[in-house]
Amino acid sequence: MINRILEIYRGDTYRGDRGLIFEDIPNLHLPSTTVQFSVKKNPEDEERVISFPINGSDPGNDWSEPIRKIVVNLETGHTQLLEGGIYFYDIEINYSGEIITVASGEFIVIPDIAKTVHVVSPTTEASIYSNLASNLESLGASLVGVVSLFWDTITGSPNGTVESILRYLWNNKINSLSTPSGNRFLKSTTDGNIIQETNVSISNEGDVSGIRDLTLGRDLFVPGKIVSQGNLIEGDVIQVKDKNIELGKVNSPDEDSADGGGISLLGTTNKTFQWLKAKSAWVSSESIELPAGKNFLLNGIEYVLSKILSFPGSTIPGRVLSSNGSGLIFIDPPSAPVTSVNGETGAIDLSDDYYDKGEINTALSSLSSEISNKQNISEKGMPNGYAPLNMDSKLPNSFLDIGFLNLKDTPASFSGQKSKVVKVKSDESGLEFGSANETNNYIDFPNAIGDPVSQLGWVKYNDGSTPPTNGGVGGGGLGLLSFNNVNYNAEPDFYYMTSEVGYGVSKEFTISNVHKNSILEISFDFITTNNCETNIYIYDIGKSQLIHPSNNRFIEEHPFVNIPRQGKFSCQFQTSTSLTYRLLIHTKTLGDASSYFKNFRIWTPNINQGSIITEWQSYSPTFSNFGNSPSSSLYWRRNGQNLEIKGRITAGTSIPSLVGSFSAPNGLVFDSTICATTQQVGFAIRNIGTANQSNILALGGESVFKFSAESATNGLTPQNLSLVFNDSQVISINLSVPIQGWGGTVQLSSQVGDGRTVSGLVTGHTGTSFTANTTTLKFNTKVKDSHNIYNTSTGVITIPESGDYCFNISNLGTGVGAGGYIYVFKNGSVLNGVSMGYLTPGATENLGTLVSDLKTGDTIDFRSPNTPTTGSDTNVTFSFFKLSGGSQAFAREEFVGASYYSSANQTSLTTQINFGAKVYDTHNAVTTGASWRFTAPQSGKYLLTGFLSSNGNYRVGLYKNNSIHIYGIVVIPPTSNYDSFSHTIELLAGDYIDLRPDISSTWHGNASLSGGYACQIQITKVS
Repeated sequence: MINRILEIYRGDTYRGDRGLIFEDIPNLHLPSTTVQFSVKKNPEDEERVISFPINGSDPGNDWSEPIRKIVVNLETGHTQLLEGGIYFYDIEINYSGEIITVASGEFIVIPDIAKTVHVVSPTTEASIYSNLASNLESLGASLVGVVSLFWDTITGSPNGTVESILRYLWNNKINSLSTPSGNRFLKSTTDGNIIQETNVSISNEGDVSGIRDLTLGRDLFVPGKIVSQGNLIEGDVIQVKDKNIELGKVNSPDEDSADGGGISLLGTTNKTFQWLKAKSAWVSSESIELPAGKNFLLNGIEYVLSKILSFPGSTIPGRVLSSNGSGLIFIDPPSAPVTSVNGETGAIDLSDDYYDKGEINTALSSLSSEISNKQNISEKGMPNGYAPLNMDSKLPNSFLDIGFLNLKDTPASFSGQKSKVVKVKSDESGLEFGSANETNNYIDFPNAIGDPVSQLGWVKYNDGSTPPTNGGVGGGGLGLLSFNNVNYNAEPDFYYMTSEVGYGVSKEFTISNVHKNSILEISFDFITTNNCETNIYIYDIGKSQLIHPSNNRFIEEHPFVNIPRQGKFSCQFQTSTSLTYRLLIHTKTLGDASSYFKNFRIWTPNINQGSIITEWQSYSPTFSNFGNSPSSSLYWRRNGQNLEIKGRITAGTSIPSLVGSFSAPNGLVFDSTICATTQQVGFAIRNIGTANQSNILALGGESVFKFSAESATNGLTPQNLSLVFNDSQVISINLSVPIQGWGGTVQLSSQVGDGRTVSGLVTGHTGTSFTANTTTLKFNTKVKDSHNIYNTSTGVITIPESGDYCFNISNLGTGVGAGGYIYVFKNGSVLNGVSMGYLTPGATENLGTLVSDLKTGDTIDFRSPNTPTTGSDTNVTFSFFKLSGGSQAFAREEFVGASYYSSANQTSLTTQINFGAKVYDTHNAVTTGASWRFTAPQSGKYLLTGFLSSNGNYRVGLYKNNSIHIYGIVVIPPTSNYDSFSHTIELLAGDYIDLRPDISSTWHGNASLSGGYACQIQITKVS
């Protein structure tokens, strides 16, 4: 802010170049900017004496960049409003509702020669000066005449001359001063007619004396000392900025001058904290209490413990504390037998609950005999019998007593109980046999058709909304829930029917600790005649949170009833740290529902191993030296580790005598391990000629295919294309080449989603006035919504499958007024660092962003932190899609990693640290030398570990794609000059990283890792 003093003459005019100029005012060029100039008598006054706006078109003003100049133009009418004296001004700028003061200060008005009620025109003023300079005495009257009222009042003599006025001033004012003493301040008398000297004097050096009481309206700044002969400060609260207070500050402090110094708090009795020379200590007149958890310390050790440890013998284990008459000492415990306890002597009866040695021996002997006798009894069912182990150290079934189980079946037999499991009864009164569909399953089923479902914890509920809000309990619910229906030639595990919106059935289950924070799979076989949408949910009881499994829509709504459909359903969800959950089968829409379930299972998903085989897709290669206007019809696919290409190429005309080539799709790089030298990877068949077949060649690290003729002396050396093909020749291509970074056998997920690509398109928008961070951006008409995840009423998307998602908005316009950002909100909270873009007032914008690592069940919506107003438009579109999906995707590639170290010292280094010596590099991902970098061969998370050694205390930054990513991935400590580091970073395929010091420095290397300190780095793909 500008702060300066302005000085003007009353009645004068200030315009243009003569105006009040303020330069370098920021943001004047912005639209909707207004400027106001104001003058007040006092800074705190609300009333303004002068106040008017300043426009960019006013004389002298130039608000354009980079000039940014404001000129205040004052007319005579402005300055005549002000009497002589000091006023205060400010200049305020309104930036779209935000008011900022950019200049302020004192505004001094110098009065004219007349009284404030009279105005002298510039012509008259010039005449006055002319007459005043004249030697003619008669001309003096014109000067006096102009302001006769003024002089008449002062002198009491009308029509006085200049001479008479000056004589009056001498006799009545100047000559009235008493003989001055010198170096004194002057003041007017009470009546204001005489000026007198005061007792306050000032020396030529600026020292002031003679002041008694001094009252200041503002701060007192003293760069030197404050010397007081009496009480210095009186006040309720004394605040000192300095954190150290010195007492006894004299020229030569010693123990005598310090004696008795301290702090005194006055009261009924004074409370003191003083240092006394006689005691060489601080002495307090009052008790000192410490809060809980605080201690008195002696050399860093709690005081009492410190004193105990100072006693002789305290460091010898096993000793006890004893008094020796003059103090305390640790001694060996007494070895003499105890002769008394608590003053009592003789036999000591400790308690009847204790046994003596003889009683204990007798009891043990009796127990040993009993155990021995029981070990000789082996008949099944004999009371207290014990069965022998067989040769495999196992217990034979024939000797197992199961009578204690209180089972329904005959206790002496396992007949009819094949595949059953033992479980606790639902009323917790004992154990019973139960059945399970598979060995590993968190869902149990009844013993037989007709058993009540409540025994296994299945319940009906009535929630009334979708998604369910009550966790799958309460309300009772309608419809059937039983296990006695055997329609459709299926023996179901249970039968469930309902026809009400928001109703469902649920089953509580408990997982093992090993399945915390894990992916579990829900699967079952079904037969259904359901025509209403039915969804599967999991309720996390421990976290009180509803989980949307991937592909949680079990049945889609359709208009047909009683048409049986059957199949197998599966979906997945992720557990938390909770152990207890609830499975919900939930009816979303109105209709008739009859569903039969079998083989219901919740457990870890099955993992498949195999090769990635993609669909054939076309591409257009880049040709080199193939003649004029070559063309192609080529198709490619991935088959495990290899790229396969089939199709035709038509050579151009005028093929040159140069090596020709065509490119691989998407810049794929050939594997440099398998194709370390030039390899034949396929054949090219010509449609004419005697030698129809030619070789297709590839070299690791390259991305283009070359050719050699079949008749060539060295078929592995690329040849000039004119020796291999003729102009306009049709060539059939068939090749297979290994690609850098592609694995052969990988872990597959056969149920990534439901086989459908997650995508959607919504059109139309109704104009909305936003409330900051509250109003949700909504779109009207769904054109496509693959998984029915967008709600047009709320503007909320519910994520159906975990992954990365793209969101795009086109043609969204705003009215004239405030603009604003559009932020992404995840699960109701703003997603920091993720913005769709900015809505410019009066403009139409296209917005978009990518949101990574969304989980199934997450919600996404869009809001503004500002208050823009959007316009209605049927042409607005909102689209979304998941970056990856489908029925088959790879979950884990082969090992990707690199390890390098520095083989020599690097001095005066300001760029990348060169880890130039390779230990291993699975995908040749590292470029060594002055431009050292690691380029990610695959997308994923990478773990960086390593060791850095330098000649000093330096900071090393991690750079990603040539921009700083982490300012200090490691800071070398000054004590050792070396340190290790570890960091995980997410990289897309093609992203590159390196490490750089913050200033010029030396980094150590060695010919081998075992020979001494050397900078080293290991990079491993971990997901």
